[in-house]
Amino acid sequence: MRDKARKIHDNKDRKYLHVAYLAGKHIGWDIFFRKVGAKVIYFRTSKGLTQEQLADQAHVSQATLSRVENGKYNANLSLALLIDIADGLDINPIYLFDFLPEERGTWMES
Repeated sequence: MRDKARKIHDNKDRKYLHVAYLAGKHIGWDIFFRKVGAKVIYFRTSKGLTQEQLADQAHVSQATLSRVENGKYNANLSLALLIDIADGLDINPIYLFDFLPEERGTWMES
């Protein structure tokens, strides 16, 4: 198992790395980042915040927040950044990673 994990880790083409195994299918980074970004947009808009307001509250640049929301962040997206965004949204960070079965079903169609 360790060799398999190392092989995946050493893969240069990170957009094809698998971050989840769901319903018998691998989910790539690109889909994961888009889904997390959609969660950020959902919580931001439900709280009536603009990108600029949330960026200020999360202590990140508006450009960084925009990249996260649009799923354009690369594999260097840090957990610390997502925690800062969750703090700015005044939500538990787990809400950015917790997907209902109905949401997970759309991952296969993306």
